[in-house]
Amino acid sequence: MTRTMNESGHRVIRAAEYDVACVHRGSGPLVILSYVLGPPAWGTLDELALLCTTVAVEPMRISPPERGYAWFGPLVRALGFESAALATWSLGAAAALRFAVTEPVELSSLILVDPAGLSPTGRRFYLRPPPRSPENPTPDQIRAQVRSMSRSWVRSKKVDTTELEERHSQLLSNPDSYEYNRRANMTAAREMMFDDFRNVALPTLIVSGGHSRVLGPKAAKRLALQFPNARMEILPRSAHAPQLEEPGSFANLVGGFVKDTTRPRSG
Repeated sequence: MTRTMNESGHRVIRAAEYDVACVHRGSGPLVILSYVLGPPAWGTLDELALLCTTVAVEPMRISPPERGYAWFGPLVRALGFESAALATWSLGAAAALRFAVTEPVELSSLILVDPAGLSPTGRRFYLRPPPRSPENPTPDQIRAQVRSMSRSWVRSKKVDTTELEERHSQLLSNPDSYEYNRRANMTAAREMMFDDFRNVALPTLIVSGGHSRVLGPKAAKRLALQFPNARMEILPRSAHAPQLEEPGSFANLVGGFVKDTTRPRSG
């Protein structure tokens, strides 16, 4: 295994045939955070890194390019662990659940942060098409798009979404990040969740915000009941991004879950 730093300050870890760019902090059991917008989507990571080894992957900078999670096992082993928890957010749930159903030995547990919603009957997990995204948008177009989306994320109009909108606009301000996210969302929206996600027997943590309209408390409860080994947690002051809106509570929740569900480090 080789580890170098690239021009953006990310650590690049050689894992089998993959070069995986990531932010790597902390010690203890391993959690790998993966979302199309990369490490900034998870906040500072400082509080979570006090509780476990925290690796936030930059999917756009995995080489060779890999849309799925073929890099996951090699990365876990390259870091010297036998297994790791995998955390993903929002539209990232689709790929993570498809990966989990293959039962990779290195995957110890799954963390789904406000994943895309349940059908009204609660019988099927599916992805709502995101709003149509313009190509090559201006900063003002990005802010307007995020402002429009944020109202569909939050249940109560009394909730101040200013900070959430600003953070998400910053995430999308990089042209490469915007385009990567746009294409990923378009792909995810065309793909129904597989019918057999109930076969994911891994310990699964489902986190939603009390003000979220993407998943939300009621749908989170229905979803948790359909997994053989799932628990649900609601962060009451959050909407669609608990990791950004209540970072301390989120870190304690995820850190405790990872500690309880991850096998000890090899060697």
